[in-house]
Amino acid sequence: MNTITGIHTVELKLNANGHGVVNWNGKNPDSKYDNHLIPKLRKNKKNGSQHVYVSSNCTRHHLFKDETKVLAGEKARTLKSKVTSGSSTLQALIRNTLASSVGLIRGYMHTAGKNQESFGRKSPLLVEDLKELNSEETEEETCTSTWAVNKDGKRDSNSLFYRHSLGETAYEGHAAIIIEDLQFIPLDDTLGNSAYPLDSKKGKSQVKELVQSINHYLKTLSEKLNHSVSETPEVTSGHFKRKNNLLKNSEFGLLLNNSAIDLLVIDTIRRFYELQIIQGKGYLQMSSVDILLNDSCRAMAIKSLGEADPGLTTLQEIILPSDKIREYAIFFEPVTSVE
Repeated sequence: MNTITGIHTVELKLNANGHGVVNWNGKNPDSKYDNHLIPKLRKNKKNGSQHVYVSSNCTRHHLFKDETKVLAGEKARTLKSKVTSGSSTLQALIRNTLASSVGLIRGYMHTAGKNQESFGRKSPLLVEDLKELNSEETEEETCTSTWAVNKDGKRDSNSLFYRHSLGETAYEGHAAIIIEDLQFIPLDDTLGNSAYPLDSKKGKSQVKELVQSINHYLKTLSEKLNHSVSETPEVTSGHFKRKNNLLKNSEFGLLLNNSAIDLLVIDTIRRFYELQIIQGKGYLQMSSVDILLNDSCRAMAIKSLGEADPGLTTLQEIILPSDKIREYAIFFEPVTSVE
């Protein structure tokens, strides 16, 4: 068995600060009031302690909100009509999704047809909840709603509602980009995880168009980030086999080269650096992001490192011009002959 060397995961330690609540949990079932809102709150049943948090889904939404808004609109228009896996509108939707940060990093799932065939991409991005560090207790507020109306459509005099609020906040959390999941995009259904509905007759032209779309996106992103390296970021199609796989099975799909992986890693870290959430009468903004290029097989090694550990780096250090491309672990190898 060959040892897989290189960067296995890019791990992030996240620190953020803000004010108020940005992620609500809905009504409080323990309150004497029916209309009592509380923030996302996690309780420890053993010792009774509790803490406010921002869910990973909330963070992921805001990381990719610009792209998801566009694709959500396109998906809504596509699903107005009955679509099958062979539908050109569904194929265009998934092709546009894959040629974006949503398809390459965030992940997606689309279904079609009576049998609800599914086509999706597992997200290579792991995001943990952001835990609030400052206060376990929240202040209760009594509020009025200027929009409250009764069943006749007239203003309701009983427009009071209750909610908990936070003052100054500080959050901590972790995230990781899993290189193995980022590196390969399966296009056949050998293992039941096809990312795209290939047509048996038009397969070659579809793959060519898909490769061109993704490579165009990578080129545009490279220019936007001024990502200057000797190797052009791109994907290639073919049959690939997971290294050290005991079986001889191969999958047809797309493989990202080291430069494409590096480009998407930098863009994802940039999104965390620039992350801000303004909603729910509160706000949150990222204050610092520490990065570990983890070349070991130990998961989330960043959690055991101190703040001044020499293994940690920053986005500014990562994007410095260099002739040397970072060596990410190669988990898949091409197969020349398919059995």
